[in-house]
Amino acid sequence: MDTPRFSLRVIADPAARPRAYVRRDSFDIGAPLTFDVHHAGITALDYLLGAIAGGIVSGMQESCRRNRIGIGHIEAVIHAELHNALTSLGVVGETGDPGIRTLDLKVYVETTADEADIHRAWEEMLQRSPLWHTFKGLTQFTLNLEIT
Repeated sequence: MDTPRFSLRVIADPAARPRAYVRRDSFDIGAPLTFDVHHAGITALDYLLGAIAGGIVSGMQESCRRNRIGIGHIEAVIHAELHNALTSLGVVGETGDPGIRTLDLKVYVETTADEADIHRAWEEMLQRSPLWHTFKGLTQFTLNLEIT
């Protein structure tokens, strides 16, 4: 069997933000990152964090569904720290790189199911998660599950 290959295309013209095209959908991508809380648009870093947290949440939903475990609301909160974000801005005198140093993700699962069943579904989800397997080896990645 051939290894699946996943791709998307990004196009930018001089007057517009880059736009990513994947399957039949598309989305605009803003600056690589921003410190401005009023910045209009979603940064590349925002999309990355959303993809990681969203992949964990949707993976947990699928794992619980596969194992016939009833769950309610799921919420994830993710935080990232960079090695030195100022280097991405070109601040004179700053050294190092702006890469992601740490990722901290906390997932809240609302359920009345047995905690052991939820933890089994969690472990199954992690084993199937391409983003978890990718980033756990690249950064200090802390994952926490809280059952409510």
